[in-house]
Amino acid sequence: MLMVISYGYWVWHGYRQAMRDALLRRHERDVERGEHMEQDNYWRRRTLGARRR
Repeated sequence: MLMVISYGYWVWHGYRQAMRDALLRRHERDVERGEHMEQDNYWRRRTLGARRR
């Protein structure tokens, strides 16, 4: 049972690390493009980005 819990934690930790890395890459990309916005403008950015495509 302990091995199952340990494996689940290991998988969850890997997933969280991957999501954190992806968010950091997105943030760096947005800053480079000059698209960095405050948190309260997140949804506005997403809707404007969808219209731009």
